[in-house]
Amino acid sequence: PSTNSGLLALKAGVTADPSAVLDSWSAATLGTVCSTWIGVTCSGGTLQLVSTGLGRNRRKLGEHFPGESMLVWASMLFSGTLPPEWSVLTQLSMLDASNNAGLTGTLPVAIGLTKLVVEGTGVCGAIPSTLPAGWSTLTRLTNLNLQSNSITGTLPASWSNMVAMRTLLLGSNQLLTGALPDAYSHLSLLTALRLSSNQFVGTLPSAWRPGGGAGMASLSTLGNTLTGTLPDSYSQMTQLEVFNVAGNQLTGLLPASWAALQLLQELDFIRMNNNSLSGTLPRQWAGLIGLARLELLGNAFSGQLPAEWSTLTNLRTLDL
Repeated sequence: PSTNSGLLALKAGVTADPSAVLDSWSAATLGTVCSTWIGVTCSGGTLQLVSTGLGRNRRKLGEHFPGESMLVWASMLFSGTLPPEWSVLTQLSMLDASNNAGLTGTLPVAIGLTKLVVEGTGVCGAIPSTLPAGWSTLTRLTNLNLQSNSITGTLPASWSNMVAMRTLLLGSNQLLTGALPDAYSHLSLLTALRLSSNQFVGTLPSAWRPGGGAGMASLSTLGNTLTGTLPDSYSQMTQLEVFNVAGNQLTGLLPASWAALQLLQELDFIRMNNNSLSGTLPRQWAGLIGLARLELLGNAFSGQLPAEWSTLTNLRTLDL
């Protein structure tokens, strides 16, 4: 009952529902939520999915995340205020409220979330104007996507306590700044970290390595103001597929030690263009035989293309 009341409180906060998808949510039918409320799916009498606007994809979503309780309000053009009452939605494990620029209010914190997606809500929308240090209590959170908002401030070092995190996407907020925390090396399960198109400064943390980073598959800091050199320790990122640090102020050489990545069958994309990298192209990189794209344009490299690179037979794009 508290869950159903929480859903009614959410509906009450919505002042604009262009598709009228919430019309069936009524206090008069609280006893038959599972059968009469549009978008609500139950399993064994327990709420499993609250999804508006998914149509035929609703079944696939339930199959993709079996046993999870989800609230999916993405791209519904809702306006209004999210109420504090949704703290009673203790069953909720996944929330997607992306692309609803008219929503304001606050997001839940300690309610057992494992996936939180609020992308493209415009000027802050339904998320705080800064990244809350208090979210470090979300120790079950595995996926967090707050891209394309206007969040300001820095990356909280305390988020290193979010030890279940696998995907952290904070790109295209434009206004995030400060250094990249060494403490994020504790996020040993992290596979994707996207920090592109912000104003981060400082260096790429060498601490992001095995014991904290060995499983990193995708790392993007495109379009920031990072300085310093490429860490030798990144040669130990044994699951790397995509590495994008284009459009920063990085200096120094391409590390010959990164030839250790030659065992990676899935390494696809290294993008470092528009920095201030220099020196010669390391012949040792001839071992990166799985590499498909290498973009180095807009740096200060010298010398010739190493003859050894003729072994890079999977290379489709080489941008110098």
